[in-house]
Amino acid sequence: RARQITKKDLEYYDHIFYMDSRNRTYLKRLFPDFTGFRPFLNRDVADPWYTGDFEETWRDIVEGCRMIMEEFA
Repeated sequence: RARQITKKDLEYYDHIFYMDSRNRTYLKRLFPDFTGFRPFLNRDVADPWYTGDFEETWRDIVEGCRMIMEEFA
């Protein structure tokens, strides 16, 4: 379930992952002092709203989750 990030999230979470460069810009503008923002992948996650390709988005999300799990395991 999606929701907007809040200031309270920054107090609770050490890392907040963004899906694309537009989200990064938005987050850094809203919360310039928070240092825990990180990209979900080393590239933008395919947005099915624009691409219509839900399979590509699914593959990107699985790849990103695997990378995160390997890093924090």
